[in-house]
Amino acid sequence: MAQITQVRNGIYVALKNDGTVWMWGCEYQDQHIESGGIYDITSIQAPIQVPGLDNVVSLGYWTHGAVVLKNDGTVWMCGCEFQDKRTENGEIRNVISIQAPIQVPGLDNVVAVVSFVEGWMHRTFALKNDGTVWMWGFEEQGQGTVNGVTVNGVIYDFTYNFTSIQTPIQVPGLNNVVSLGRSDLGAFALKNDGTVWMWGYEIQEQRTADSGTLTVASIQIPIQVPGLSDVVSLGRSKRGAFALKNDGTVWMWWYLYQGWSTGNGWIGSIPSIQTPIQVPGLSDVVSFGMIHTTALKNDGTVWLWGYEYQYQFTENNQTSNITSIQTPIQVPGLSDVKR
Repeated sequence: MAQITQVRNGIYVALKNDGTVWMWGCEYQDQHIESGGIYDITSIQAPIQVPGLDNVVSLGYWTHGAVVLKNDGTVWMCGCEFQDKRTENGEIRNVISIQAPIQVPGLDNVVAVVSFVEGWMHRTFALKNDGTVWMWGFEEQGQGTVNGVTVNGVIYDFTYNFTSIQTPIQVPGLNNVVSLGRSDLGAFALKNDGTVWMWGYEIQEQRTADSGTLTVASIQIPIQVPGLSDVVSLGRSKRGAFALKNDGTVWMWWYLYQGWSTGNGWIGSIPSIQTPIQVPGLSDVVSFGMIHTTALKNDGTVWLWGYEYQYQFTENNQTSNITSIQTPIQVPGLSDVKR
């Protein structure tokens, strides 16, 4: 497998080396005990192939499907039908059928796609070979039915398909981008001069009993992360973003986010960004995890660290500042790691 991602708890998507994409579900048991919990995968569905899709080079995800980039620079999206059966201590999810993918209109020469989901709010960004960044929404149809009652619970059948995709709009004032990152509330980009930029956006949504439309209405002009240069890659954690510089050091920061509901959507902007601080005692790093604070050093060892942050929430503002960072500790008994 060239790439694997989880699109929803119990549903997975994989990209194979031959450029085909496959989806499957699984059965898992989740038990909470007095001093902890048990999570076991008890069975795995045989994967089924996404129809009419080949020459895929990278994979993203949607709440109920996939976003893929093909080797011709086009981007495609698909949904799926799956069955969900709740058991006494867990759940069984099986993919029943997969929608024939539809192409994102007016988008070509794409070299990278980044997608993420927060609740129902799905965000997808594309980086084109001219260094520009684009964003779009979509219309979906979703149906959930009850197929029958079993001894352990009810079997639900869900179908989520894309019916139309918004023509992407360009992130204003942003060019010469070489890679993209994401956060829970915004997005960021690395430019070819080693600087990092962040932005927010306005989302409009309409929902009915069996359909929904998410539209990107406007995008904030990006602002630069202060005091940060010579960056070669980006990552993120739950309450922070981090960057790897060309000298092998790692830096972390967070930002002020202003957001409010418009009645039929959401507007979010990033008016200010914290000056990054360096992760102490960490050097010679060559890569790190995109979600958790883990780093791989050039000697093949892996290191982890935590951090302290302050978080303030008001009616329309969310502010998080990283105030201190733990000195990383090495993962014991692990060496010769390549990536």
